[in-house]
Amino acid sequence: MYHQDILKHSLNLFGAGLFTFVMMQAMALSIRFNNSFAQTENLTVELNYINRNLEKIVADRTNALTEANSILQEQNEEISQQKEELMVQRDEIEMQRDAAQFAHMQIVKQNQKITDSISYASRIQAAVVPPNQLMHQLFTNLVIYNKPKDIISGDFYWSKVIDGKIVLAVADSTGHGVPGAFMSLLGITMLAESVNQMKELKAGELLGVLRNKIIEALQQNNKTNMRDGMDVALLVIDHNEKIIQFSGAHNSLIIIRNNEILEFKGDAMPIGLMRNQMKRFTNHFIHYKENDKIYMFTDGYYDQIGGEQNRKFMKKNFKSLLLSMHQLPAIQQVKTLERTHLEWKEKNEQVDDVLVVGFSL
Repeated sequence: MYHQDILKHSLNLFGAGLFTFVMMQAMALSIRFNNSFAQTENLTVELNYINRNLEKIVADRTNALTEANSILQEQNEEISQQKEELMVQRDEIEMQRDAAQFAHMQIVKQNQKITDSISYASRIQAAVVPPNQLMHQLFTNLVIYNKPKDIISGDFYWSKVIDGKIVLAVADSTGHGVPGAFMSLLGITMLAESVNQMKELKAGELLGVLRNKIIEALQQNNKTNMRDGMDVALLVIDHNEKIIQFSGAHNSLIIIRNNEILEFKGDAMPIGLMRNQMKRFTNHFIHYKENDKIYMFTDGYYDQIGGEQNRKFMKKNFKSLLLSMHQLPAIQQVKTLERTHLEWKEKNEQVDDVLVVGFSL
């Protein structure tokens, strides 16, 4: 009986414990369920927030892409328009290039024709000056340095034998190139006519006759502004009397004797019209000595710009150069004149025609 009570009591206790355990598990599950439900609600709220933000981001991105696409489309249209404009400009440039090339070809052809004509004129000019063979027969140790600024020159020399006397002129015509060459041809022609008209050769009178002929030929008068003409150094050499007559229109004569320079200056008048300066040309009578060195020249040599200070060579330096080289053989003198001129000029443009004539007596 006692044991039965104990067993019955134990069963009651077990049942109560089991009920308690079940209730506790139920409560635990209820708490977990509530927690899970709360988390689910939180996740749902968060997901909804994310979805709303995501929709906004997508909408913003879509709007941005749409705007960017619109801008890109406008830029593409501008680029297309610019491309068309560039193509039009390219076509215009190609047309201008073709026209420029054609014009350049025409200019080249025209320049070639002009150059050919000037070269031919140079041959004509060379034909009217005394030939080298004659000049070397007339003058001992002859030095001729003739360097035109262009193909043809306004500077020239001319010589002729009249009654056993030698007439020699070195002249610088107004201008250079074609105008100077025309003036030189006129000067040579008028010199020949003037010499033939002279009954007695006098250098000063010969220059006066030449001046009158040039004024008449160019129709110069005080009412016109034409001052074309030439500067001339003129010699009449009489070997029988050993006398040189010299007369100069601006240009001078240099004689080197015993290593000293003797300069005879020309009058400050040109061969041509000069208002209030129509006096007689001075006639210098010079008794020359054997081995005298004679130099006649135009101003182109010592007017050349160059050197370190880019200035004129100057006449005093030119005279020193003549003194330093006068005892050299003629060919060496020509080389010295050329080398000094080119070294001084360097890269500068030649400013004028250059002519130097020298010989020994």
